[in-house]
Amino acid sequence: MSHAEPHAIEFEHGHTHHVTSMRLLNTILVILLIFTGLTVAVSRVHLGESLNLWVAVAIAVFKASLVCAVFMHLLHDKAISSLVLFFCVLTIGFFFLFTLIDMDSRHMVDPVRAAPIAAPTIVEEARAEAIAAGELDPAAHTDESHDEHGDAGEH
Repeated sequence: MSHAEPHAIEFEHGHTHHVTSMRLLNTILVILLIFTGLTVAVSRVHLGESLNLWVAVAIAVFKASLVCAVFMHLLHDKAISSLVLFFCVLTIGFFFLFTLIDMDSRHMVDPVRAAPIAAPTIVEEARAEAIAAGELDPAAHTDESHDEHGDAGEH
């Protein structure tokens, strides 16, 4: 009878092979599905453009950490492997940070915004045609000649 643990096999080079239990795999599956549902739910709630992005990134990082820890077997590997992965992700995140910081301040750099492009209304088209045909004075009936109550120049 062997005294070796059935879930760990020792190899000649010092590494052990670890078999992940089905219970842990199913638990990770349920957690990933719950957080996927949470991602969808949070995307439907308007928390502000920047906050929605940060929440989505935080959930994605958590899910990726679970996948790396369990399916890449970083839980049972040497700590240096986890450390290398962590610093690689941290470095990429550092570069993305500068782009994400800009999300709430873009309007301060370029406050001039173009008006939305919209098709002219029937009234605007008819007025333009009448002006082109010489049937209407271009200065007549402009918004500047009337105040907000419809009275022309009277106060």
